[in-house]
Amino acid sequence: MSSGSKISRRAFFRKTLAAGGATLFVYANGRYRMTFANTGAVGAANYLLRIVHTNDHHARIEPVKDVSISSSPATTRNLGGVARRKTLIDAKKADALANSQEFLLVDAGDVFQGTLYFNKFQGQADLRFYNLMGYEAMAIGNHEFDSGQQTLIDFIKGANFPILSANIDAQPSSLLGAIAAEVADPGADKWGKRVIITKGAKKIGLFGMTPPDTGILSSPGAGVTFLTDLAGIAQAQINALKADGADIVIGLTHIGYDADQALVPQVSGLSAIVGGHSHTPLRPTGDTTPAGSAPAGPYPTPVNDKDGKSVPIFTDWEWGKWLGDFTLEFDAGNNLVAVAGTVGPVWADGLGVPPNTQDKPPKPQRALIAGEGPDVGADPALQAIIETDYQPAVIALEQQVIGSTAVLLDGERPSVRNFETNLGNLIADAMIERTKSSGTRLAITNGGGIRASIKGPIAPAVTDPVTVGEVLTVLPFGNTVSLLTLTGAQVIAALENGVSQVNVTTPSSSAGRFPQVGGMQFVWDPKRPVGSRIVSVMVQKVTVNAQSADAVEYEPINPAGEYRVVTNNFMLTGGDGYSVFNQGTNKVDSGLIMADVVADYITEKSPVNRGNEGRITRVQAYFPFIANQSVTSTLTSALVIH
Repeated sequence: MSSGSKISRRAFFRKTLAAGGATLFVYANGRYRMTFANTGAVGAANYLLRIVHTNDHHARIEPVKDVSISSSPATTRNLGGVARRKTLIDAKKADALANSQEFLLVDAGDVFQGTLYFNKFQGQADLRFYNLMGYEAMAIGNHEFDSGQQTLIDFIKGANFPILSANIDAQPSSLLGAIAAEVADPGADKWGKRVIITKGAKKIGLFGMTPPDTGILSSPGAGVTFLTDLAGIAQAQINALKADGADIVIGLTHIGYDADQALVPQVSGLSAIVGGHSHTPLRPTGDTTPAGSAPAGPYPTPVNDKDGKSVPIFTDWEWGKWLGDFTLEFDAGNNLVAVAGTVGPVWADGLGVPPNTQDKPPKPQRALIAGEGPDVGADPALQAIIETDYQPAVIALEQQVIGSTAVLLDGERPSVRNFETNLGNLIADAMIERTKSSGTRLAITNGGGIRASIKGPIAPAVTDPVTVGEVLTVLPFGNTVSLLTLTGAQVIAALENGVSQVNVTTPSSSAGRFPQVGGMQFVWDPKRPVGSRIVSVMVQKVTVNAQSADAVEYEPINPAGEYRVVTNNFMLTGGDGYSVFNQGTNKVDSGLIMADVVADYITEKSPVNRGNEGRITRVQAYFPFIANQSVTSTLTSALVIH
């Protein structure tokens, strides 16, 4: 085992994973050892490379609060935080040294965006901690472009480690192109496609990858595009690294778990992939640790390459809640002989009964449930920096009260990317309300732009304050409110795009383009082919002197009619696949910040008491006779979920 610990025969069970000759021994404590016999004449392991990794950090400087780690019994726990991550990294690095393992710490991208730490410090707080934790390489993720090129450039210039992407095409005239290089050189303040890092007797080659649709997902600005031939680009980087003397090549990819699995069979010469982007939780087979998420696959996931050799794929869920840890074992010919290691929670605090209540004095800490670990303990130096240099400004921003709510406003990822939510409704209505003087009738905003919930009161018949910080956490991208005119047919096409990438079986993996709407109701069927999933669309009638919401009436959308639609500036230019918006007319970017518009609306409507209203209805069962836009809500009511 990579930790050097001894485990008795009774402490483990064994399974076989048929993947290119890989045999997986899974231990009862979640650790594993996978051996490989797919390279021909494989010798004994004589080089051990220990890799600790993260991905999709998303500005989670502090622990993530109240992660559900068990439903029976119902249990939550705080996970992650950079100070506790530092404690674990240091311990793993010391363990590697004690066990004659070379050590490498990497991140697979999306360090930016997601909390007020990014809103306030634009990646510079994360940069400081990544330098202090000792990261040695990082891939560029799509969210690294959320504040444009200059914010990313500032991060690159301050990083003590190489920052990588092989499929970014940055023109020399662009800001990012001016600091581009084939090989990354942190000392020269340049990012690159690849890098070689010497670890003991071996040269380790790494190359990075960024989502090809980053131009749609984020805001890279002029002169920066993203190449789509991932297999061709990856093979070119593998070949270049080998030519430069690399003994081992690892892909540091931010393209998603599915894309990683599709990439491996098209290349040769790759030893492993450390990935990110899809927020995919992987766990060793048989691992029953109450870690906060069910696994979407095994850690690692072995896939055969072009030559039939098995390449392990690793990814580490999200937000620093877990820390991935594996050791690659190579023979003298640089053939991968085995992989050993684990992935698991960065246990933080949150052991109240129940955790994080507002009881005064606080209730005593609860006992740990089976498999749960104690608080890792924050690194004192990093914790002091957080509390002294950053936390006060974040707290001040968080605490500005702008209203109140009587209910939890649901902005959770699996909710807003799959269903109507009360928070989605509120945001859409706020956008309509602010622009109704311009004739706005409909609102469409992407669920992926909604990044958090707004908590409700603990007790019924009570309200909870809503702060600026909460609204900015919900809407962290700085998007502006935008207007355009679409035909009814174009509205339908927009909704088709919105429901085109819903993952019914794994809701957290659904794309961010899912539409949260206002001024309309629509029914859709996930069993229909993409492009024809919208069953019906109803829009609010234009009424005069309506006295209440009860007076609102709906009528079928007119495909030939014109509708004034409010959206955000990201979608206005075709973001999240809404290319139909490029066909719209009378486009206006109001310059109004979405978060400000929503905050003003909450202030006006407080105390907020919103529920779901049947705006979005998913057909549960498919019946052939439901075949056109004329289906009625009465017909579908027994067949749908809201």
